[in-house]
Amino acid sequence: MKAVQKWAKGVENMGLAEIPEPAVGSEDILLEVGACGICGSDLHIRKDEHEYRAPVVLGHEFSGVILEKGKDVDPKWQIGDRVCGDLETMNGRIGVHVNGAYAERMTIPQRLVHRLPENLSLEEGALVEQVTCMSHSLMYRSRILPGDFVVLLGPGPIGLTMLQMVQLYSPRSVMVTGLRSDAIRLAKAKELGADLTFNSEDDPAAYVKELTQGEGADLVIDCTGGDAALGQAVRMVKNGGWITIIGVWGHELRVSLDSVPYNNLTIRGGWGWGGWSLPTKRSAWPLAGTPGNVL
Repeated sequence: MKAVQKWAKGVENMGLAEIPEPAVGSEDILLEVGACGICGSDLHIRKDEHEYRAPVVLGHEFSGVILEKGKDVDPKWQIGDRVCGDLETMNGRIGVHVNGAYAERMTIPQRLVHRLPENLSLEEGALVEQVTCMSHSLMYRSRILPGDFVVLLGPGPIGLTMLQMVQLYSPRSVMVTGLRSDAIRLAKAKELGADLTFNSEDDPAAYVKELTQGEGADLVIDCTGGDAALGQAVRMVKNGGWITIIGVWGHELRVSLDSVPYNNLTIRGGWGWGGWSLPTKRSAWPLAGTPGNVL
């Protein structure tokens, strides 16, 4: 079958390849891939800026239809069921260490499968992993209270997803920053409910301090993974404030963190949804479903 594979180091060593059909273990489910998103980490893998295990088929934001199941798979899963799934297998992450969804078909352990609600299309189902990551980062890795001033750095898919979640907490104001070249994305942020947008080249830290009478933002969420954004975050957050870093950058940073101890700042990482190694376990997955539905 056809798949997009990273077979060795080097940008040139990734592309369309013919690979064998995936083997279906006793507790595995074989999916016909319905949709798969392109994550920023996939682009970093292409450029060898993110760890991976070659050869590997990329793709971890996916949905699909069950084609076959192993002999020990729970009867609740039937051929034709529409599902999405998380990426933490016992042998590594799907699309990073084990073959993922940039393929016609893929296998997934049954314990990682989640049923798609009827009101979600396969295309929407491929976004559930991203929504799960953002809900985990906001609920479990951030501190946000009603009435907070919140700044989101970066208006990409992650930032725009997080924007919609932040609004559920009734903040007094949400500001989204982005490059001048992000004009279309910043306009989308306004459409999705951002109170303010600002060009990151024009000193957003000073603007935040001006808007808050010198106090600063209660919570800053970095969805860019760049030196400049993290530097702005530590300058614009208030004393005792909170910074959550979601962006993956793929390079070493050169940022002064003097204000972290000096201003009693809290910085937490919110990449991914926590996996099986954190106390939250899978709780972020059902919470990523639509109201009245459990994945």
